[in-house]
Amino acid sequence: MISMVALAMIAALMKAGIIEIFENKLYDWRFWWRGKQTINTDVVLVGIDDLSTDILGRWPWMTREFYCSLLKSLSKYPPKFIGFDLLFRPRQETAGDTSDETARFDRLFPQMAMLFDVAPGVGYNFYFPEEGRSNPPPEGYERELQLLERFRLKRVSGISKSFPFVEQASLPYRELAEVANLGFLNAPRRDSDGVLRELPLVIGFRKENDQTRFYPSLGLLGVLHYYEGSPDEIEVQLGRQIRFIAASGKQIRIPIDRDGFLKINFAGRISDFESVPFAQVISWGQRGDFDNLIKLKDKILIVGLTATGSSDVGPIPIEPNAPLALAHLNAINSILLNRYVIVSPVWIGYGLLALLAFSTSAISCLYRPRSGLLLTAAMLIFYVAASLILFFSASIIIPIFAPVLAIVLIYMGMLFYRYLTEEKQKLWIKKVLRQYLPQSVMEELLDNPEKLTLGGERRELTVLFSDVQAFTAFCEKKSPEEVVHRLNQYMDAMTEAIFNNSGTLDKYVGDAIVAFFGAPGNEHRDDHAEHAVRAALEMQRKLLKLQQQWEHKGEQVLNAGIGLNTGQMLVGNMGSTNVFDYTVVGDEVNLGARVEALTRKYNVPIIITESTRKKVEHLFQTKQLGEETVKGRQKPVKVYTILGEIKGNT
Repeated sequence: MISMVALAMIAALMKAGIIEIFENKLYDWRFWWRGKQTINTDVVLVGIDDLSTDILGRWPWMTREFYCSLLKSLSKYPPKFIGFDLLFRPRQETAGDTSDETARFDRLFPQMAMLFDVAPGVGYNFYFPEEGRSNPPPEGYERELQLLERFRLKRVSGISKSFPFVEQASLPYRELAEVANLGFLNAPRRDSDGVLRELPLVIGFRKENDQTRFYPSLGLLGVLHYYEGSPDEIEVQLGRQIRFIAASGKQIRIPIDRDGFLKINFAGRISDFESVPFAQVISWGQRGDFDNLIKLKDKILIVGLTATGSSDVGPIPIEPNAPLALAHLNAINSILLNRYVIVSPVWIGYGLLALLAFSTSAISCLYRPRSGLLLTAAMLIFYVAASLILFFSASIIIPIFAPVLAIVLIYMGMLFYRYLTEEKQKLWIKKVLRQYLPQSVMEELLDNPEKLTLGGERRELTVLFSDVQAFTAFCEKKSPEEVVHRLNQYMDAMTEAIFNNSGTLDKYVGDAIVAFFGAPGNEHRDDHAEHAVRAALEMQRKLLKLQQQWEHKGEQVLNAGIGLNTGQMLVGNMGSTNVFDYTVVGDEVNLGARVEALTRKYNVPIIITESTRKKVEHLFQTKQLGEETVKGRQKPVKVYTILGEIKGNT
């Protein structure tokens, strides 16, 4: 029941999105703690950084001149792909210079891509405005949409109802769009905290009364060019993978979810990737520094904004405010190295949750709180450690927060329930046992209630028998009320003496008292004989006071004898499952009863056996009374009386 309540609470937290918040934080923390991983040096950032803006002027650059210079510099030793993580919008969408010089570079920029060998591998961004938020399309919009047909992905399967479709596209200006390789740059944040953890590699576009078309992202386009493939060769299986055959014959497989998103395996920060300032590449070309330019040959270049204070920044798992070009770099790096984040299916998460919930419940039921706490903590630590090992070794993500929360909630709930039930049990035990046990012994049983179950153990104890002498004759002369009153006085005093010396009251048998020392528990396992003798002496002292009171009132005085024996006995709960007594049995118990009866013969208040004397002879003065053959024993038993405590042992 407690497990079901805890799981219901977790389900409610999941529905409210609270579990997702903490799971996402733990997801990010894994990457942060793991640190830098292997980075493919074929992925290079051409950064529009602070150095470039200092040299070329304040961003944004309204002229395309600098981009023309960049392409010209790279043309002699062309990379496999140059991806501009920038939007080259039509002039009516960007305020700025509209001079003839600006217009000339607008025309020259797409021509540069066509004139040099690098042209087939130059990619430009377009984007899909969010549905319902795009501006009215410009004149000629329909014709520009036809330009996307060249990059349409025709082999797409597994489309789900939740797949993100868009209804408008925002392309680069017309001259560029007519000759450029186009890939979308949309990077929607699907998580509520706004952290970018994944990128869409394909997206669906549809117009009213028209069929749906699918297009690749700029990053996927770059990978395709790197492996010298074409959009026609790409097969998209939503919820499974994107695959195509490279020119070398290698089959490329990229895992995606049902919405076409790739979980980014973040391998490093901007400083960890190969990078070169935008202005420096231009400078190399102008100076003819081909030694540096040749280092960029056959690589994937991502041209992105990294300057301080730029708006193209956002949170990613490894940085709270990173240039968003870093997400594209890490995504491409994951694909080239074939190292992906593998998120466990939902059913595995639910299975782990149920397994841990059951295990926690079982531990709480089967073990005592302290042992249960240790085992639960060990299980929790093992699970967290295993989840981290899976991630660090194979980039496998399994949920952490929900299972850990389940363990904590269930264990705390079971502990609280156990506390309530055990408190009730302790109250019952106190009520029953306070009449039979001293406080210390009762507290031990409260801490170890399992000792009240049926069964016994053999151990060495000292048993005490006490009996009122001539009690039958006393009863004949007195009314029942007087007998009960006198007996209660006597029993109260004797029982107090037994409890004062850590004894366990076994039973009252009429006017007789049976007690034993050394059980339950182990506190007095070695000195039980001493406590028994001290209890006997205290009983005699208390009886003496009672006798003085009775004599003062003119009442008949009662005497009692006490017999002690030490030996191996069976101690425990004996009887039926419904009614039982915590008692002792055995031949040594019977011997204790026999020696008590000898107090009348020898006219002494206390008699102990040889086995008890050996335990206490260094503490008490004893005197041998003789040897007696008692019932059930063939060999005579030496018996002693206690004269007093040896001086210095008080």
